[in-house]
Amino acid sequence: MDNETQSSSGHRGMKVTCGSSHGTAVKNSTQSQKSQSVTYSSALTQQQFSSKKQAIVINAIEDVPTSEYKLAVGKQIGPKNIKYASKVSNGRVCIYLSSVESVDNYMSSFESIKIANQVIPSRRLAPSLILVLFNVSPTSYFLWIS
Repeated sequence: MDNETQSSSGHRGMKVTCGSSHGTAVKNSTQSQKSQSVTYSSALTQQQFSSKKQAIVINAIEDVPTSEYKLAVGKQIGPKNIKYASKVSNGRVCIYLSSVESVDNYMSSFESIKIANQVIPSRRLAPSLILVLFNVSPTSYFLWIS
């Protein structure tokens, strides 16, 4: 029982020795962690999020994984220009590129990809507008539209 102690209740535990040099090392380690930690707000301001202007949309073919679309677009403009891709509603794939210039180059040079022996046109992601009306009766809504 060199490194173990036994309490009066019979439980064994590790013996902890704390010298002055060990306490200083813990203190210095804690200070260095504080100086290296990044706050949430500073991380958000440094992070650049993709905008809708950096995206292209391609109609999806059933049972074709998203990676096939990324490979096809990557062969045309280079894989380093693709940030990420995902399937979206209405059977489409949205691919975000590294910059708006990459989208401009892709749209002016290619405009389509070939997957599973099918040529699929692509387009820019159009911005959408959602109009939500609260506390409006259906009759006044139809009067407002006409």
